[in-house]
Order: sequence, then C-alpha cells, then structure tokens
Amino acid sequence: DVPVDYPVVGVPDVAVVMSQEAYTTYGYDIRPGGILVLDQDLVEHEPRTDVRLLLVPATRIAEGLGRKIVANVVMLGALAAAAPTVSKDALLKAVLAAVPPHTRDLNERAFEAGFRYVKEHGYAAA
Repeated sequence: DVPVDYPVVGVPDVAVVMSQEAYTTYGYDIRPGGILVLDQDLVEHEPRTDVRLLLVPATRIAEGLGRKIVANVVMLGALAAAAPTVSKDALLKAVLAAVPPHTRDLNERAFEAGFRYVKEHGYAAA
C-alpha cells in the first residue's frame, strides 16, 4: 500500500462558494487579489479587501428561472463575466455538453443570467 496522490490547490486564484461550510473552510485560502464568488443568499461574509468579491444572488436568480437546481450554472456564468481568462463560449459549451439535452435551454438561460448579473453589478464594494 502506498499513499494515493491527488491534486490539491493550496492557494487558488479563484473560488466559487455556494455554502457557509465551504466559505468557512476555503474562503480564506484564496491568494490576495484573487476572485471570490459568493452566492449571497447562502453565504454570510464579512467585508473583504484582500480579494475581489462578487456577490451573486444565484439561488434567487435560479428560482426566478423556475429551477433552483441551476444556481451552480448561474455562478459559472458569473465567473465567466469576472475572469477574462475563462472564455465565456468555452465554459458555456462545457456546461451544455454536461447537462441532459432537455435541460440545455434552462442551463443556457441560467448561465447568461449569471453573466449578465456580474456585467450589470460588478464587484462588491470593500
């Protein structure tokens, strides 16, 4: 028996957080100046000046689209708007390839809603 190696990101540049537990566990591991995307309906946080903070009402947006389950896709759209190193088209294509065909329209609308939210509201004030 030998230990199994696995990739661990110790200090990420970006984190997308959709639960209080994840924020408590990983929310402070992001490198200074990195991007932290929080579902503001699910995660309580304090003001941050060490990272670029995006507060996205992803769960509320997803509920407005009729399916709370697509909140994660809303967050991916938000990430695409915030991180120019991530191609919007490539990320959307990956999302649509991963979901059942009958949900593609809903997932595309969720992605676009997250993208649009960040473009309209930008980063949170420190």
